[in-house]
Amino acid sequence: MPDDPDYREAAVERVRAVGIADVEALHAAHCEWWRTFWSRSYVELGNKTVEKQFYGSLYLLGSC
Repeated sequence: MPDDPDYREAAVERVRAVGIADVEALHAAHCEWWRTFWSRSYVELGNKTVEKQFYGSLYLLGSC
């Protein structure tokens, strides 16, 4: 549990302080991270079922 008893209000205030430029920068960084992740993860295994499972597992890993 956070030390601040008003953690909900503190969290709400932090969100209110975020501007559109902050959101756009975070979104751009997020998209760049996934682009880099997928560009380094390309494989061709010759078995489409195994490839589908591989990419699904990678997505789960990246999402964690």
